Amino acid sequence: MGTFDFFVVFKNSANETCYRYLVTDNQMYDELSSLFPEMRTKFFANREAIDYTVGYKLDKGEYFLRRNFQFPDLETILGGIAETEPFYPSSEMQDKIRAFIAVDKESKAIMFQSYHSLKFLTNKKTYWWSFHDSKTFQPFNAFAFGVASRLCAVFQNGNLAFESIDAIKTFLDVKDFFAEASNEQIKEMIDAVDWLGCESFDEMIIGLDSEDRKLFSQIQSLDIAEMMENFEKIKSEATSLEIPLSIVGEQIIIPCHDKKARKRTLNFLAENYYVGSFSGEKYRSNSKKRVVNNQ
Repeated sequence: MGTFDFFVVFKNSANETCYRYLVTDNQMYDELSSLFPEMRTKFFANREAIDYTVGYKLDKGEYFLRRNFQFPDLETILGGIAETEPFYPSSEMQDKIRAFIAVDKESKAIMFQSYHSLKFLTNKKTYWWSFHDSKTFQPFNAFAFGVASRLCAVFQNGNLAFESIDAIKTFLDVKDFFAEASNEQIKEMIDAVDWLGCESFDEMIIGLDSEDRKLFSQIQSLDIAEMMENFEKIKSEATSLEIPLSIVGEQIIIPCHDKKARKRTLNFLAENYYVGSFSGEKYRSNSKKRVVNNQ
C-alpha cells in the first residue's frame, strides 16, 4: 500500500474553489488508502484513451485523455499538509463540498471523485455510505460523508483522464477544454506562420464567432508552424481533400467576409477533414482518436 494525502475541494464564502487537506482518523485513512488505488485500477482496466474532442461520444471501453493538462494549484495539492490548511468535516460544509481527492505521494497521481450531497441520509442519525458496498449503510453518531465506488478523473504523468466533462467542471477549471482564442492570440499565430495570412485582420476579427475562435485555438495547439513546413505538401493535401483554399503567392489566406470559406479553411488547418479509405468520400471528423500500430 502506498502513502497518500487526501483532500476535499469546496467552495468558500466568496464562491472560490479551494483545496484543503482532509483530516482523517486511522480507520478512515486505511479505508481510503485501499479504496482509491482499487478504483484507479478499475478506471483504466481494458479501456482505450481517446484524445478529448468536443462532441465526441465515448464508447463503453473508452475514456477521454487531455494531454499536458495544466492542473490548477498543483503545487499546493502535492505539497501535502505543510502547504495547505486542514479541513475538518462538518455538517455546515456539506453543501459546499465538490469533490474528494487522493494524492499518491510516490507516483504523484491525483485521483478525483465527485461529491454529491444527496448521498447523505439524515433521519435522527447520520449514516455513512460504506466504502466497498454501496448497498450497505452503517450508523454513526457524528458527521459523515459519502464515498462512491468509482473515480471520475485521474491526473498522472501530466495528463488528465476522465469520462465526462460535466462531472469534473464543478471542481476543476476547464476553460482550456473550450478555449476560444483571443484577438491577440490569433494575430500572434498568423504573424508567426510565414505561409498563413488574412485579407484584413481587423475586418476578420469583427466577423469571428465562437466556433471560429475555438478552431483557431485547436490550430494553435497543433503547432502548425512546425508540422507544416513544406508549403507544397499543404497544397497537395488540400487538393486531395478537395478543399478550395485561397492561396496568394506562398500564403494561405483566411477569408474575412465569406464565413463558409473561412470555416472550411480553419477546419482544414485544424485537421478536421479526412477521406474514406473505400468510398473516397470526404468527411469532417469530430474525433481526434489516434491510430496506433494500425489499430
